[in-house]
Amino acid sequence: MHESIRKARETLARRKDQEAEFEAYNARREYTPLVRERPAPIRSTPIMTDTPEPDWSGWESWINGHLENFAEMLGQELSASDRAVNLGLESLEQKLGELLAEREVERAAKVIDLPDFRKKRSNAT
Repeated sequence: MHESIRKARETLARRKDQEAEFEAYNARREYTPLVRERPAPIRSTPIMTDTPEPDWSGWESWINGHLENFAEMLGQELSASDRAVNLGLESLEQKLGELLAEREVERAAKVIDLPDFRKKRSNAT
């Protein structure tokens, strides 16, 4: 029998045992379950009023104008901050390049210097 089927059967058996224990416990306590009452019926017909639907065209044109202004301002701010970030990145990249070049020069100087080689050579002669 497949492992998952066996586990499912065991889980089902445990659940039935738990339900039986719960029912026996309630019977011993003379348990009376709560009865759910049906909710009040919901009206299926809308409440009709004599007021006409308001005209939202003025408000819609007002909000669209403000949204366009907001989008334009947001674009300007993003482009300004993008330029600032790019300038900062360029200066960091330049500094990194300088540090890497300096490290390479120091490494080359150590290789060219070879102090141990000079000592060994002078002791050999």
